[in-house]
Amino acid sequence: MESKAAELRRRYPTMESLELAIVEYKSKANLGRTLGFSKQVINEHVAYLKGGNEPRVRHKGPRINNCDLTDGELDARIKEMFGCKYGEVTVYKLLDGYVSGQSGLEGLEFIRTETSRTAMALWARGGG
Repeated sequence: MESKAAELRRRYPTMESLELAIVEYKSKANLGRTLGFSKQVINEHVAYLKGGNEPRVRHKGPRINNCDLTDGELDARIKEMFGCKYGEVTVYKLLDGYVSGQSGLEGLEFIRTETSRTAMALWARGGG
């Protein structure tokens, strides 16, 4: 007795023949029901026809183990994936002329520009 995959390969050796059968039975589920297979078996056969003998390929690229990365490499990957929202922060001192809710810099004295602590890695912040 042949396997389900072997029977599907024998009956529908090309994608065109399988597509004609799916159109004839109106859906993959109906075709599978008629043959006594599940829809998943039909989907695996479609994957086999499209991609060769490995129907369930989930990881196409090289896998990276984050445990093997240095702190700097891990930071670079996080910034690449999510970006860095706050790079620099400008620090001002409030003077007597400052009015709450104002839109300008009146009443503020520039002190320095520094790197935002939230843009830094946890180990660079000194936190834990």
